[in-house]
Amino acid sequence: SQSLTLTGTAALYLGPSSTFNGNVTFVTPQVFLNGCTFAGTTYIEKTGAATNSGQGNNIFNGITTLVNSGSGNFISGNTSNDVFNNDLTLTNSGTALISMADNSAGNVFNGNIVVNSTSGGGIYFGSTTGATASLAPGKTITVGGLGFTSGELRLRRFTVGN
Repeated sequence: SQSLTLTGTAALYLGPSSTFNGNVTFVTPQVFLNGCTFAGTTYIEKTGAATNSGQGNNIFNGITTLVNSGSGNFISGNTSNDVFNNDLTLTNSGTALISMADNSAGNVFNGNIVVNSTSGGGIYFGSTTGATASLAPGKTITVGGLGFTSGELRLRRFTVGN
């Protein structure tokens, strides 16, 4: 497994063309998801003030948790689609928001999605007109144990399977 904690205004760039075959835990002020494959359980937390727009082109094969506890937006799927092949939990506890499938077509969610937002702007899917996302048949979107008490849950250009 791999664990990294960065502080201050440090930035972690994941990709392009990187692969983590084990479990990862990354806690960092800035994070850019730019073309990485995650084979195991993945926990990534953005803690900083800057808005970070990850390009996308990431594949998450294990259970994944993405957290924004900072004051800048945490964005992925800005130019290329992401694929989540297992369950995904999104938690916004900072004053900004999380935006998935932000500006790219063909984002795929093959597991259940759990959303939590206790502060800030909430959680968005498909922010721009060119963005699309799909949830696999039989999978669900639910509110997690922390609740969704602040911000908006936006599901734009989002297709849910039967």
